[in-house]
Formats: sequence, C-alpha cells, structure tokens
Amino acid sequence: MTHNQAKNATQGSILKAMGMVPGVSDLLWFYQGFLYCIELKTETGTQSPVQKKWESAVEKQGAIYYVIRDLDSFKLTVNALL
Repeated sequence: MTHNQAKNATQGSILKAMGMVPGVSDLLWFYQGFLYCIELKTETGTQSPVQKKWESAVEKQGAIYYVIRDLDSFKLTVNALL
C-alpha cells in the first residue's frame, strides 16, 4: 500500500479511516505561511478528475498548486520559493 493508492478495498478502508482524501497532492509543503501543493507527474502524465478537484479546492483556500514533470523543474520551483 502506498501513501495514496490502495490495492484493494480493505486497504482503501484503512486509508480512509486514517484520513486519506482522494486526489491529495504528492507533496504538501507549508512554508512562510503558505501551503504549496506539488503534484509529481511524468512528461505525459495527466491529473485525474479527483486531483483536479483537489487542486481547485485548495486554490480556493489560498494554496499554491504546482504540477512538476521533472527534477530540474522541481529544483527551480523550490529554489525560487526559498
């Protein structure tokens, strides 16, 4: 079982009981009063509908959401925020 994807209904129930919410970003970073949500994707990866719903919900609350597709982009983004 990974942190956000159950392999079967039993594991799904466990994740739900632990408070897991579908679509949550891969990385959540609280820094200097802001929440940064970082979704990691491959070059061709796309967000699922529940990930897009999460993105919309957190942005409405003032969070900043990124979809990062490679290590260099990740480094540039984090360094720009620091």
